[in-house]
Amino acid sequence: MSSAALRLTPELTQELVEKMHALVDTYRDRAADEDDVNTAQVRIHTRAFPLTTE
Repeated sequence: MSSAALRLTPELTQELVEKMHALVDTYRDRAADEDDVNTAQVRIHTRAFPLTTE
């Protein structure tokens, strides 16, 4: 697991999310065979939301 905190505008946040989804999509064509014992289904979670100091 990892996490990061950035200071972004709503527009930059949307751009980041879109680019992350595009990156994940590039791995769909590279998926390994279900019969390959060295592979497992992997779930990716992304969340982007503003943090408040209140």
